[in-house]
Amino acid sequence: MIKKIKPLFIYVAGALSKDGVVKYVQYMKQMCDITDEIYRRGHYPFCPAIDFLLGFNSGIWEEKDYKNLSLAWLERCDAIFTMANSLGSKGVAKELERAKELRLIYFKQLIDIPNLSDCSQTSYDWENKMEKMKIWA
Repeated sequence: MIKKIKPLFIYVAGALSKDGVVKYVQYMKQMCDITDEIYRRGHYPFCPAIDFLLGFNSGIWEEKDYKNLSLAWLERCDAIFTMANSLGSKGVAKELERAKELRLIYFKQLIDIPNLSDCSQTSYDWENKMEKMKIWA
């Protein structure tokens, strides 16, 4: 019997502030695109790039507010996905360090995230693959 694969809550980590304002906006779009694709694969992604709207609306958010919100979401996720641009990002390094402590599944490529609309994959296959992805190298 094949049981249904449970959707994952996935934190999308990526560098935002390291390359200036124009790149910041481009990175936000890339993170939103990836977040949308993860959602279309049947999962529940969190994209910290969109929290700027809360700060914009409030007008009084500080850097710690963004970090606190992101960390709270990370701690509730099953997995973390890192954007290709995140190499060398201090913020992403801290998020990965916490994800490792939490033993989250670590996705480095979109193709590794199970597509729940693909019925050819059994729960057993994905559970074994995801268990192996918890091994942090």
